[in-house]
Order: sequence, then structure tokens, then C-alpha cells
Amino acid sequence: MKKVFSVLAVLTILLVACAFTGCPDQTKPIEVIARDGVAAAKGFIESEQKQHLEECQAAPTKPVCIAINKAIASQNLVIDAIEVYCASPEFATGTKPCVPHPNAETQLRESLQLLNDVVKQIKTLTAGVRPGPDDPIVLNAGVGFLTLLDMALAILSGLLVSLGSNPKFVGVVASIEQAVSSLSKAREEVVTKDNLEALRTEPKW
Repeated sequence: MKKVFSVLAVLTILLVACAFTGCPDQTKPIEVIARDGVAAAKGFIESEQKQHLEECQAAPTKPVCIAINKAIASQNLVIDAIEVYCASPEFATGTKPCVPHPNAETQLRESLQLLNDVVKQIKTLTAGVRPGPDDPIVLNAGVGFLTLLDMALAILSGLLVSLGSNPKFVGVVASIEQAVSSLSKAREEVVTKDNLEALRTEPKW
């Protein structure tokens, strides 16, 4: 089970890191890249919430519990930053997609960096792997972001097939299905206020 959640964590870190750096698909607008990172983070955060639900409801001050709630706040902060970057009366009412405001891009990228850092912190706390300051996440520049999403979806779908209907893995299967659903949403190319709001995550403790 820990191995499965480690796979989810690694996939999420790669996707959110790519959102921050803007790599490697330079044709994708920053708001789409950011939305993709938010969708990936949502799947991972909700998986971690399920994994630690009883533990954190009983002791919400544990480091991993605090980190998960910090990730929720960071993920929602990215959504806020996208909405500021895309702000227009039509965008607010859902009748028109993003109208970029370049002066808000720095804030958007900074919020993505914060989300990436918190996701790495959760991975450290749950997997015992501490990335050092000289161990940046490096992605192959030849791999497009949508290709990376497809790879993540293929890996998760393969896990679903291998776990099958084994009753011992019901919870894990449900978490992977949630991650697949969130990643699938990331393939929607149009960023609207409605689909951003649907990606918000709520704390459970």
C-alpha cells in the first residue's frame, strides 16, 4: 500500500513541478499548466486524506496532518491566483475563458512553487525520503506535458488492473480511481471559473 501511495506522490510532484517551471510544453498557456498542476495535486491530496483520516482526526497536530492541510490551503491559493490572472467580468460569470493579466503571472508561479514544496514535504513525511536542496526535480525536455499526463494515467490505470477486485485493496483502488478522475480533468484545455472551483479541496480535520 505504501508503494502505491509513493507512486501517486511521485507522479504528483512531477506534474506540479512541471506546472511551476512551465516545462516542457511551451505552447500551453500558464493558466492551463497551473490548472493541470492543481488537478494533479487534488488527486494526491485526497488520497493522503483518506490514508490518514482516522490518524489525523484523532491527532490533527501531527506533522503529516498539518502538511496535508497546508497542501489544501496551497492548492486553493493556486486556484485563487489563476482566477486573479484570468480575471474579467465574463470569466467571473463563466461566460468566457481566461483573459490573461501578465502582471499577475509572478504571483501565480510563486503559488505553484509553494504547492510543489508542500507536496514534496508530504512525500518526505509519508515515505521517509527527504529531497535535498541540491536534488531538484528534472524532467526530460523532450516530453510534452500532455504526454506526462498520459504516462501518469497509464501507470495508474495499470495499477487498477493489477489490484483488480482484491478486497484487501478496496481503499487503495478508490484512491487511485480518484487520482485518475482528477488527472483526466487536467486534459480539458479551456480554463473557466467553474472548472477551477470544482478542483478545490476541503479539509477533513
